[in-house]
Amino acid sequence: MEFDSRYGFLFMRDGKRANIPPMGVLVPERPDRCARARLRDRIFIHLSLTSRDLTSASLYQDVTALLASEYYASSGSVTAAIRKALRAANTKLMRHNAQVAGVEKQRGGVTFAVLREEEVFMAQVGAALCWVSHQGQLQRFISTDDRQSPSLGLQLAVNARFHHSWIHPGDMLVLSDPNATPMSNEQIQNAVGLEKVTDSLNNLAKMLKQGGSARIMVVRFSASQAAETAMTAADVSSVESNGAAGIAEEPREPEPIEFSASLPDPPKRFEVPHIPIPNVEVD
Repeated sequence: MEFDSRYGFLFMRDGKRANIPPMGVLVPERPDRCARARLRDRIFIHLSLTSRDLTSASLYQDVTALLASEYYASSGSVTAAIRKALRAANTKLMRHNAQVAGVEKQRGGVTFAVLREEEVFMAQVGAALCWVSHQGQLQRFISTDDRQSPSLGLQLAVNARFHHSWIHPGDMLVLSDPNATPMSNEQIQNAVGLEKVTDSLNNLAKMLKQGGSARIMVVRFSASQAAETAMTAADVSSVESNGAAGIAEEPREPEPIEFSASLPDPPKRFEVPHIPIPNVEVD
């Protein structure tokens, strides 16, 4: 089964919801030209650098764009393509660090997730948080120890932690920086176990209003309309083969929320644009 994804972003600073896009958190569009092996893939990136100042915005954009372009240009398996993208980002940060001094040096924590049909592949380097809500059960993936998974930009070798999960319609993916660590699995599950991504984001914002700071992405997976149509057609065929008459229910349109992403047909040019992120205030 193929899946569509609906997703949104939350940026909290000192207990207040910032009305600027969270740097380093995005779902890049698949480029116009990409490796054939990547045609079924959609990626989700959460990057945290040492500095979150606006002066680092260009570096955030450069590194996330490099992660996306390297992944989509790579052939081979999903994990091999992720490794190549992470190595490129690591080299980028190391070169940056070689040219600056002191507090301008950056190290990065990243969660790189890939949706392919019914599977989600996740890789973490440095300090990063990820949860998968699978049929009502929450699984937490955490990487916070530089000794086991050194941050990007610290050394030539990239030691990524890989995770894998099968998904079903309604399952959720939550990516965050380590600032969300104090929230328990039960709190996260209660916040995101909802049909609308906007409701999940609002619940998380309320939980972080007590002085909390975090940059969070919430993704909800649903069966693609093509998959729903195929299932409906199969049901009709079954009814007709049994000599009965019936009318198949048409697939419902998804409710409008921040973003809705399906996998388009491969286009013709190679670019990795950023998706504009609406600014939403929470009282």
